[in-house]
Amino acid sequence: MSKSISPFKRVKVYAKTNGHCAYCGDNLCEEDFHIDHVFPKSLGGSNDLGNLMPSCHSCNASKGTKTLEHYRMYLTAKKVTGVAIFGHSQLMYLKDAGAFPVLGFDKEHRFHFEVMA
Repeated sequence: MSKSISPFKRVKVYAKTNGHCAYCGDNLCEEDFHIDHVFPKSLGGSNDLGNLMPSCHSCNASKGTKTLEHYRMYLTAKKVTGVAIFGHSQLMYLKDAGAFPVLGFDKEHRFHFEVMA
């Protein structure tokens, strides 16, 4: 949880998805939910409200410093295989080689915030 996010902004972030994790849709506790940077701070992402999403601990930890599209590919592959075995470079190689449809990775994962939009 970032200390540089004001209490007022935390309330705004929480309200973006009506108290649900933006990624999996689980209910969040307003006092201790995580705030995820959609475009990671490590890649130059900001603390602007548009770059912040409410997240459960599990989604925030598994997304880590992944971009939204990398996280989507990661979850799609994990859903099909049942395990998180592919790294970013491996997923990009498989995608570029046209292997996603063959492996069943062609149905993209949709996040809760996309479904509710």
